[in-house]
Amino acid sequence: MMSGITLDHPRIREYLRELDAALGPLPPEQARELREQITAHLDDQLAPGATDAEVSDALQRLGSPSEVAVAAGSAQASGPQPEPTAADVSRWVRNAIRRRTWRFWTILGAVVVAAGVVIGLVVSVETAPVLSFDGASGWWYSVDGQHEVNTMADGASQTTVPVRWQQSQGFYVQIYNFSRWTQTVLGLSQDSAQGLDSDTGQLAVSVRYDPQKYWPGDPQTVSYSLPVSIPPGQSRYIRLMWTSNLCLAEGGSEGTDQLSLRVRVGWLTRTEVVWLGQGWYVAGTKQSTC
Repeated sequence: MMSGITLDHPRIREYLRELDAALGPLPPEQARELREQITAHLDDQLAPGATDAEVSDALQRLGSPSEVAVAAGSAQASGPQPEPTAADVSRWVRNAIRRRTWRFWTILGAVVVAAGVVIGLVVSVETAPVLSFDGASGWWYSVDGQHEVNTMADGASQTTVPVRWQQSQGFYVQIYNFSRWTQTVLGLSQDSAQGLDSDTGQLAVSVRYDPQKYWPGDPQTVSYSLPVSIPPGQSRYIRLMWTSNLCLAEGGSEGTDQLSLRVRVGWLTRTEVVWLGQGWYVAGTKQSTC
């Protein structure tokens, strides 16, 4: 349908009135179809608010109403037309391209460029590297650090401490943002830290970063919060704390070597699985046997 703003132009209203009169001798259905094609063509060629010069140019390319009617009558009199050849189609396409105005190509080019930019940004965000382990880590409480046992099997290392039943335990790990996007840690995903009493697990991220020393400070003295943004090329500590109410048989152990985090990258929010450098485990005691 033709836009109301374009249809209200005096020159176009006059042209369409003359066209209706010129198409009078044609069958009503053919006249109606041709008029609709003409209005659709004008709507395609002219944007709302087109100048008088642009309107005149578009109407001149169409030809006068009488010329359009004569051409339509001649086509009807000549009977069924043969199927168009490849050369006919190619010629029609070239003519259609030539009829496009500079405004059409300018708008089309801007749309293509904008679409390319948006697609490139989406791909860049979705393929950005996840937050990565950056070396420093440890048990949060000194009593756990004093009783940790470090083991290694099949190339994987693990640190294990006894469960301190109904007491707070936790660890910290330094992570680094290798991507070129600021990544904002929002919290744990639903399936993270299942072996460390996820019902009471509390995640926090350190706020401080010293650009001169390239480190996030002393893990025991810096402040922690959520959400926290990590700019490109910077590191932070993630700290996981929980109350050890996990029923665990003496001699058994539970833990994890990764955390599943909800992270906002650009305008997208995604789940990132962050490796913790090693396995962090608690071992069952008599008190934890339920």
